[in-house]
Amino acid sequence: GLAPDSQLSPADILEIISHLERYHIPVLFPESNVSSDALKKVVDASAKRGMTIKMIETPLFGDAMESSYIEMMRHNANVIAKSLHNE
Repeated sequence: GLAPDSQLSPADILEIISHLERYHIPVLFPESNVSSDALKKVVDASAKRGMTIKMIETPLFGDAMESSYIEMMRHNANVIAKSLHNE
C-alpha cells in the first residue's frame, strides 16, 4: 500500500512495476484515503513498458470505514470480485 501523502520517486515506480510484472498483476485498486495520482503514474509508466495495467475507479476502504467493519469488508470484497471477474 501507499501512504496517503507519499510521493513516488522514479525508482519507486520502477520497483512497483517490477512487482506487478513478476506476479502478473493486471489490476490496481486505489484506497479511498490515498491519491490516485500515484497509481496513475504507475499505470502510465507500465504502458510505456508494454504492460496493460488497469486501475479500478471504485476505491477500496483501508482504515476509512463505511458504517461498520463488516460493511467495509463487504464493499472491498464486492469491488475486488467484480473487478477480477471482468478481467
